[in-house]
Amino acid sequence: MGCVKKLVGACLVVVLVTFLVELLILGIQNQRLSEAGDCAKEMRKLAQALILYSEAYDDRYPPARGWKKSLLASPSAERAVLQDDDFACGAKSGRIRFAFASWMGSVDRSTIERPEDTLVLSEYDGDVISTPEGILDRFHHGRVAIADATGRTRVVTAGAARALARAAKTH
Repeated sequence: MGCVKKLVGACLVVVLVTFLVELLILGIQNQRLSEAGDCAKEMRKLAQALILYSEAYDDRYPPARGWKKSLLASPSAERAVLQDDDFACGAKSGRIRFAFASWMGSVDRSTIERPEDTLVLSEYDGDVISTPEGILDRFHHGRVAIADATGRTRVVTAGAARALARAAKTH
């Protein structure tokens, strides 16, 4: 009978520890998803500045090379109250830069067939996204903040962001 009580007690300890570990993991995942949402909110300002830029320049996005300087030097930067530190997200896991899709450089927005499915900005390790495969999934537990050609920001899986980027690159 003593062995049964010890076994039941050990089982309860294992169940309790497992439950606590799962709660800890869920907490970490929720924190990372929350960070992704915060980054998407910060990216919204930059996405709107890109739209304002295009409205001032014959509906064209800035050139991919030097897009930040072009955006900051444009009248849209003042209208959007855009500053140099708006090009990154201050996530707890470290600063994450926002990058412009290179294939969108100097593109006329009116020629984009499906702007809601056209990736323009994403979290990235550099300033310009050169290939869709470069969009990493290490930032927010496999999630990435993106902005589309309508200026809408959202959080998607890195795989979905790469798929949107591939589709946009073929237009």
